[in-house]
Amino acid sequence: MRRANRYSSIIERIFSSKYLPGMHAIEFEREEIVRFAAELGVDLPKNLGDVVYSFRCRAALPKGIRSTAGATEMWICRPLGAQFMRNGVIALFEFAESESGVGIVAEKHYKLVPPGEMSEADLEAYCGRTLD
Repeated sequence: MRRANRYSSIIERIFSSKYLPGMHAIEFEREEIVRFAAELGVDLPKNLGDVVYSFRCRAALPKGIRSTAGATEMWICRPLGAQFMRNGVIALFEFAESESGVGIVAEKHYKLVPPGEMSEADLEAYCGRTLD
């Protein structure tokens, strides 16, 4: 199978295994690329990250995925990683590839808080935040 078809088949299978109408984000792990490539009987890419990167920079997502976006919406691929730190803090990283290699383009830290410790004002502030 040609590369574009192989990558499209893998990403579309991952998407369809998770997507439900109304969803605005789909999360998956690199290991799922391995699993779905095996299920599809396609050769595993040497660089697993290139499956996501190709749709971020070089190719359109398969039509079956694009068709699920709302009229004013579109799906984008964002390679992310997370690291749990001390004191209930989690760091989220967004990666991008450049000529010098893969690097972190955004890093955000969040404090994990039990629901009972959140006030109504905290929840309203969280729900009213803008995403970047």
